[in-house]
Amino acid sequence: MVHYSGEEVQLTQAARKHRVGKARIVDVMTNPYVITELESTKGGDQRIMFLGDDHTGRALEVVAIRQDDRCLVVHAMDLRKKFRAAYEEGRSDE
Repeated sequence: MVHYSGEEVQLTQAARKHRVGKARIVDVMTNPYVITELESTKGGDQRIMFLGDDHTGRALEVVAIRQDDRCLVVHAMDLRKKFRAAYEEGRSDE
């Protein structure tokens, strides 16, 4: 099991849909350029989007739901155009 910020991190099957491996997901969550809170899900869970690069320099977007003392990763894929501006801004701040 991997931990992010002291919380347990678990990956759902949906998080692996785009064939992004666990190590790459953790790279982005550990060293993101951008962290953004998204609107809550119907269940009231807090969703967090991480934008950043994996260890190979590939830009990714990762979405996790914070539930009590864990982060459940529900989405991970190559960075889409609609998030590119936020990613570039965050990257330039590094």
